[in-house]
Amino acid sequence: MKHLKKENQKTLEGLRTLLNNNNARLIKFEIFHKAFGDVIIEIEYLNNIHIFSTDRGDIYHNGRGLRNNSYHIAGESDTFRTVVKVIEEVLFTKV
Repeated sequence: MKHLKKENQKTLEGLRTLLNNNNARLIKFEIFHKAFGDVIIEIEYLNNIHIFSTDRGDIYHNGRGLRNNSYHIAGESDTFRTVVKVIEEVLFTKV
C-alpha cells in the first residue's frame, strides 16, 4: 500500500504477521487520512468475521465500543497501532 505513511506500513506488516501466526485472514483494510485517520479492518478468524473500526479515535469491534480515545496523544498517529493491540487482545489473548 503505497499511500500509507511509513509508520502505518510497518504497523500493517505487523498486523499481517499477527494474523498469519494465528491462522486469521485480513479481508479488508482501509485507512481514511482525511477523516482523523479512521480505520476499518475486517478479519476472518475461526470462521467468523470481525470488523474493527475507529471513529475519531474511539475503537469498535463489530459495532460495540471497546475503547474511547483517551489513549490518544495529541500530534501522534497512534490510533492504528492501538487498534492492532486491541485486535490481539480481543481475538488472540486467552483469558
